Amino acid sequence: MHTIGNSEVVHSGRVAPLTQLSVDNYPKMDAFAQVGRDVFSEVTTLIPQHIVKFLAQNDLTPHDIDYFIPHQANLRLIEFIADALQQPITKFSTNITKYGNTSSAGIAIGLDELRQQQQLTGKKYY
Repeated sequence: MHTIGNSEVVHSGRVAPLTQLSVDNYPKMDAFAQVGRDVFSEVTTLIPQHIVKFLAQNDLTPHDIDYFIPHQANLRLIEFIADALQQPITKFSTNITKYGNTSSAGIAIGLDELRQQQQLTGKKYY
């Protein structure tokens, strides 16, 4: 839906393009790096703004949403986003404490946990 970020704050590592093929010419990747405080500041500022804007474009507010399934980078970030949106943390998937940062798999895990919860409670989320 949307990508935000500053490559000076988070550099995800890149594979340099190959200019020739040979036995000893293999792809080299530069390292992942991030500036933690700047990432926290960027996420806690931009993500709540983006969520509110996206929902408004669809005639919704955070109060209309039953369940949020964010990337599981850090529990403090999720708590801050919940607070910024004035929503209870119980509306947010928080599997970070169970599995750690599983990268993008944290969202799929959150969706599956929600599916399992629906089977147990009969409550549906959209």
